[in-house]
Amino acid sequence: IDIGEILNLLQTRRVLDMLLAEQASRRANPDQRIQIQHAADQMHACITSGDVRGFLDWDYRLDQVIAEASRNSYAADAVSPLYTHCRRFWYYYQQNSDMTMVAEEHQNLARAIVSANAEEARVSVYQLIQYWTSFAKSLLE
Repeated sequence: IDIGEILNLLQTRRVLDMLLAEQASRRANPDQRIQIQHAADQMHACITSGDVRGFLDWDYRLDQVIAEASRNSYAADAVSPLYTHCRRFWYYYQQNSDMTMVAEEHQNLARAIVSANAEEARVSVYQLIQYWTSFAKSLLE
C-alpha cells in the first residue's frame, strides 16, 4: 500500500463523495434514508464490539445505498474502485486509527443525508476525508 498514492486517491474521492452525498441528501427515498441510518448505526455498533469485519461490511453497504440514492451512476462507478483501495488501506492500518471517530463521522454523514441537509452532508464527507488524509500523512512520518 503506497501511502503517497492513498493521498492522491483521497483527494479524488473527496470530490466524488461530496457529490454523491449531496445528491443522496436531495434524492434519497424514505426507504433509502432508513437504510443509510441503519448502516451507519451498525458501523458504530461494530466499533463498540470490536467487529472489524462487520464494520467493513456495513461501510460497504452504506456506500452502496448512498450511491444508489444519489441516482448518479457515473459518480458511483468512478468512486467504487477507490472505496476498495481505501478499505484495504484502513484494514491494514486500522489498529493505529481512531475507529470511534470514523464511526461517528459516518453517523454525522448519515444524519445529514437522512435530514436532507446537502451542505451538512458535504461538510461531513470533507471532515471524514480530512481525517483519513491526516491519518495517512501521519503514517509517512
